[in-house]
Amino acid sequence: MEITDILDFIIEYMNIILFGIIFISILFRIFIKKVPSGTVVIIDRKGHYLKTVKFGHYFFNPITDKITTQISTRSFSKTYTNIFETYDEQYLKITFLAKYKTQNIETTLKALSDNRRSIDDVINCSVYNVLKSLNSSDIVHKVQLKQLLQQKASFDALSLSFILEDIYVTSIIDTQITSQDDLFKPHVSSGNSAIKYY
Repeated sequence: MEITDILDFIIEYMNIILFGIIFISILFRIFIKKVPSGTVVIIDRKGHYLKTVKFGHYFFNPITDKITTQISTRSFSKTYTNIFETYDEQYLKITFLAKYKTQNIETTLKALSDNRRSIDDVINCSVYNVLKSLNSSDIVHKVQLKQLLQQKASFDALSLSFILEDIYVTSIIDTQITSQDDLFKPHVSSGNSAIKYY
């Protein structure tokens, strides 16, 4: 074997090794997630509670897993889009941004568990209850709706030990539905046993 053959052999395997390192790092970024300190995530798999991750790295399958609640002592913003029904039976597709945090993660986890609710459920139910009490003609400006949502959602959030800092309506669109399943409906839990989030 000549020196050029040896160099070609090394270069060929270096490409394979480099490709392997890149491939493994991509898989790591897709399936391994990190929870920063002062934050907790609750993960569902196929619509059912899977686990609560309090700090560090965890395995996350983006195909079957969904982060249903993120609780943090730092402000966290999340965008929601749902179709809601008004008092006069009109359908509105509303997109809004909610910004929230907690002062004590363990207290919030316990309150959510005891009430069998998620933060997403609390915020969406607040919007549902406000819109169900209004006629579509009453919803003229996003600013007016924001004020009503802020009052209701802030009150509901405090009852479950988290703080809703702001809620901002980004769009309101009149829409039609093809099925009642398209509408947001409040979560109704069955049974008396609490979900263990902690």
